[in-house]
Amino acid sequence: MPILLSYQQVKYKNIIQKSQRCLKVGYVSICHTNRKTKVPTHYSHSPGIYLKGNWLGEAGFDSGRGVTVRILEGCIVLIADCDEVQELREQLYQVRQVVKGIKEAVV
Repeated sequence: MPILLSYQQVKYKNIIQKSQRCLKVGYVSICHTNRKTKVPTHYSHSPGIYLKGNWLGEAGFDSGRGVTVRILEGCIVLIADCDEVQELREQLYQVRQVVKGIKEAVV
């Protein structure tokens, strides 16, 4: 017996499908170097997920926008920073640069 869906149900189903992405956890290779000689000492691998696509911008994750990552058991939540948080992060970065300059001048 065929299942009949209303227009709203079909529309809702399409929205859910478009808001899901299936990705695979890969790895990122990390080169560890000696700070003094800059010579690589060893390599290690770390799990990584690479996100890309126009859908990121459509979801509010524009290039250069800060992102807050919340980690729960079996779940990662990405939250695009609002304009106020973005501005505060930029101000904090500027203050850190000034402090870094002062420390270098003192030493």
